[in-house]
Amino acid sequence: KVKLKFTPAVWKEMMKYSLPIMIAGLPGILNDFIDRPLFRFFTPQGQSWESNLGIFQAGVKISMLMMLFIQMFRFAAEPFFFSREGKNDSKQLYAKVMEHFTAFGMLIFLGIMFYLDILQYLIGKDFREGLSIVPVMLFSYLLLGISFNVSMWYKLSGKTNYAIIITACGLPVTLAINILLMPLFSYHAAAWGHLLSYLTMLAVSIYLGNKHYPIPYNWKRVIQYMATGLIFYAITLLLPQDGPILKYSVRTALVLAYIYIYLKTEKISIWKLKL
Repeated sequence: KVKLKFTPAVWKEMMKYSLPIMIAGLPGILNDFIDRPLFRFFTPQGQSWESNLGIFQAGVKISMLMMLFIQMFRFAAEPFFFSREGKNDSKQLYAKVMEHFTAFGMLIFLGIMFYLDILQYLIGKDFREGLSIVPVMLFSYLLLGISFNVSMWYKLSGKTNYAIIITACGLPVTLAINILLMPLFSYHAAAWGHLLSYLTMLAVSIYLGNKHYPIPYNWKRVIQYMATGLIFYAITLLLPQDGPILKYSVRTALVLAYIYIYLKTEKISIWKLKL
């Protein structure tokens, strides 16, 4: 027989923990979507705001492949992080997860950018101009995923009120970039607004996390993975684009080289940490 009972003390603790996260979701949602209505007011003079918005949305559509990875990671990672909380090696493990996440995120970045010529058929021909924002949006979503990893500190420590501060810091950046630069650069400004906004939230979260719940992230390793991926991507931009066989052979070789670097690096790291 099930008996329902209301416990005020438990309810109070639940509200204290979850209400700030719910409130923080509002500026978070605004931050992700506020640029859409701004197209109506700040599109460059003489251009159609509907057309520019459609091109932007098409570029975002391709970039959502990265967001799908982040969402799948979140669903799996949160229960894992909470299950490890309080154990001796928990913080070292959280730091290690960050490395693997970044490495795999950059692998997705390379996979999409190297084979964008094929993925472009997911969107209509008239909207493929928006492919130019795909690398910016992909990297923006990767920063958002890294920010999710870093921001677990306030959930694990129960200091969820800081979630409001972190998400609120990103919104003014998004608004400023779009209002100032969208009349000049249209949807490119919207893409860079996302990147700088997520970077701001990440920086604030790192700062607050180091003060209240320090985790020994290996930022040198994290930056190494991002830099390696960006360098490999830059190489493909400098190489001749003629001949699909040669082009895709080189890009596939770079993907395999990145995987090799990751596997070799993590083997050394795992041995040192004795995980």
